[in-house]
Amino acid sequence: MNTPDYHLRRAHTRLHEAEVLMASDVPPEGAANRLYYAAREATLAILANLGSDTDTTPRTHRGLRAMFHENVVLAGLMDPEWSGELANLEERRTQADYGYYRKREIGANIHEQHRTVVRFLEIVRELFVPDVAPFESRLDRNSPDMELGD
Repeated sequence: MNTPDYHLRRAHTRLHEAEVLMASDVPPEGAANRLYYAAREATLAILANLGSDTDTTPRTHRGLRAMFHENVVLAGLMDPEWSGELANLEERRTQADYGYYRKREIGANIHEQHRTVVRFLEIVRELFVPDVAPFESRLDRNSPDMELGD
């Protein structure tokens, strides 16, 4: 399926998976992976909204970022900072998945990455897929450790 709502729902699922990992007693690498893929799915939601179909969807991470920059940022639909944020999220995922990282660095930045992805998904929903319900974070944002709320 290549519909905006399909991709945004998948983004919400990936974000939820990241939150479960963040709230558990496991290393942060899996959460970094899921946060990147949440942002990737949200990017695909934007492109689907703009008319991209499965034949024109990029097959690489770099291609997706380039298509986002060309069709969204250069068109003035979103702030240019988001191109950089997507690149940062991808870099953190690569570091986490392939071991080119300092574990302490990934862990220190995971909550910042989470806030970035939550904001990105909120913007995508507001601008491109308003029919999808907002994501309800299960993390207690008032807690310094951001544990799962009831």
